Parts: sequence; structure tokens; C-alpha cells
Amino acid sequence: GPEVAASLILGTFFISLFLILSVASFFYLKRANKLPNVFYRRNKASVLQPSETVSKIFP
Repeated sequence: GPEVAASLILGTFFISLFLILSVASFFYLKRANKLPNVFYRRNKASVLQPSETVSKIFP
């Protein structure tokens, strides 16, 4: 029913919001040089994937 659709939409919204916030905070910390170089060199590939997913959701 409509409850299931609403919960699915809300769930997708919160997941995408969480991805956007985590990617944005990651790039903010990287710009502020608060992250060790080893950390973001190792995680660069895994961080690019959520941002690509977000750009597909919001073209």
C-alpha cells in the first residue's frame, strides 16, 4: 500500500542524504588537511563510488 511506498522513498532519501553528507565531510576534512595522507589515498576509490551513485540519482 501507500505506507510501503512512503517508507521506501524515505529510506532511499535518508541513505542518499547520508552518502552526500559523508562525501561532503570527507572532502571538507581532506581540504582542511585533517586526514592522514595514507587514509585518503587508500579510500579514494571507495569514496568516488558513492559520489558517482549520488550523481546518477541527482543528474
